[in-house]
Amino acid sequence: MTLAEIALIVIAVALLTLVITFISVVITIKRTMVSVGALSCLVHEDLQPTIRELFSVLEELNNISSNVAGFSDDVRCFVAAFEETRETLGTFYNSISEISGESK
Repeated sequence: MTLAEIALIVIAVALLTLVITFISVVITIKRTMVSVGALSCLVHEDLQPTIRELFSVLEELNNISSNVAGFSDDVRCFVAAFEETRETLGTFYNSISEISGESK
């Protein structure tokens, strides 16, 4: 065997090894893609109900916060009316005290 023939045999063996390794890598990538696709479907199926539930919870929280805002407005109105009543009673008491001649 000549040196050229030995070099050709070494190159052929290297190419054959490269092709076998490449086929193995392609098969592994294909399996990984199938697994990722299955995982994506599973996540998509599991996330749909969770997202719908989160939207309903957020809507309920929005309703609750609206009710609390309305309640706080009612309390603010009550406090203002209470203050006005206190001032009116103070004025009434002062008027009665002046009429009866008593001092505070």
